[in-house]
Amino acid sequence: MKRANKIALQRAEMGIIWWMCGVRLRDKLSCVALKQSLGIDDIAIVVQQQNRFRWYEHVLKKDNEDLVKK
Repeated sequence: MKRANKIALQRAEMGIIWWMCGVRLRDKLSCVALKQSLGIDDIAIVVQQQNRFRWYEHVLKKDNEDLVKK
């Protein structure tokens, strides 16, 4: 994931979290504290894990003969 996309995704996530909790920027609560109170993982890590899992499923579906050219 590109750094700019990661930052934009994290900013959008935090906006949604602040909205859900009814928190405003002037309340000066840390992002980490809000995520911990809701039990939410970092969105960038979740997306990365989903991509890896999708690739793993793709590899499992292939036959062993298709993976290596003869």
